[in-house]
Amino acid sequence: MESKKISTKRAKVTQLAASLKHRNFRIYWLGQIAFVLGFQILQVTQLWLVYDLTGSYLKLGLVGASSAIPTILLSLFGGVIADRIDRKRLLIVSQTLISISVLITTALIYLDLIRYEHLIAMAVMNGSMAGISAPSQQALLPYLIDRKDMMNAVALNSAVWQGTRIIGPGIGGIIVDLVGAGTSFLITSIGFIGFIIALGLLRIKPINIPANNEAFFTEMSKGIQFIANNSLFSSLIGMSFFNAFFGFAYVGIMAGFAQDILGVGASGLGLLMGASGFGALTGTLIQGTLGTFKQRGLIIVCGSIMFGLALILFSLSRFFPLSIILLLFVGAANSTYMIPLMTQLQISVPDELRGRVMGIFTMTYSMMPLGSLPMGAIAGIMGAPFAVAAGGGMVIMSTLGIAFRSSTLRKLTASDD
Repeated sequence: MESKKISTKRAKVTQLAASLKHRNFRIYWLGQIAFVLGFQILQVTQLWLVYDLTGSYLKLGLVGASSAIPTILLSLFGGVIADRIDRKRLLIVSQTLISISVLITTALIYLDLIRYEHLIAMAVMNGSMAGISAPSQQALLPYLIDRKDMMNAVALNSAVWQGTRIIGPGIGGIIVDLVGAGTSFLITSIGFIGFIIALGLLRIKPINIPANNEAFFTEMSKGIQFIANNSLFSSLIGMSFFNAFFGFAYVGIMAGFAQDILGVGASGLGLLMGASGFGALTGTLIQGTLGTFKQRGLIIVCGSIMFGLALILFSLSRFFPLSIILLLFVGAANSTYMIPLMTQLQISVPDELRGRVMGIFTMTYSMMPLGSLPMGAIAGIMGAPFAVAAGGGMVIMSTLGIAFRSSTLRKLTASDD
């Protein structure tokens, strides 16, 4: 009996690490850890430095917008580019430019020449490169693994983001306190360079990209038309948009919620944000261990509804420990629908449209920072709990509307791959 339990545990561990047996994915995944950890450290350092220089919450928001808007606007273009040129080279070039911008900022800090405008410029550069390169990151993934390991690969990739959401900001804050923002930016650039090295080590067979003389905007419109004419894709990407814009907008007002509603300070805010990340990581690892679910459409719809419901329950809590627990469920519910959603997109998209379709997906998911603007306005009038609950309600209503409209989504199973 004991040996059977051990065998079962080993099987689960093997399932969790299924994608890591592929050399290319293993190298890419390790590079992603270096990159995403650097990104999380960069974010907290950048925000701390902006506030240290200006003392303005408005200018903090402008830095976020300076990064988010280029990402949104350029994701469509990045998708077309990903379908025209070598994706690996595009990623290396874009990551190199991001690393250079961070190193220039590092030098300005060490020379005591740093100004707010420099941080805006870095945010614009990094946001632009993210918009151009993110579709290629998504489009490259299927070429690193076997098709049967796609869901596991998506889960492990997501686990990198969720895991670093827990530890990255804390590491960045400690580095800034101990040795300063300049060293923190320098460490960030090392992480980015590590990702560039990992990309260079990938051994990928040349991807057959057919010669295309069509106009740039004609190509871009083909990706939009494909999604508009495909019930499943329009449903999945529509759900991603609504959940990002209405659901995740709560992150933008969390600082006020923590202080005014729950009566906690910065450390409490960190625990709240970490709880959501930990819940998301837990949900991701569970899915990576269990493997493919047969009723994929049902999982996506139910997970999205649970996400909205968890937000509503969180908005009702005035007890800090309970709020922590509810945010664990918010993060776990997010992973429950997002992992199979992204898996379905990766498996079903035609290779010749992969970059454009994933570019549109990236654009919709980049709406999170913009959703904080209307949620902040509602919070100012009706209060933060009402705003968060309204966001959760919109997630539920939009999910039900999409599920009612799309029988393809409702009936979707893993056997449809």
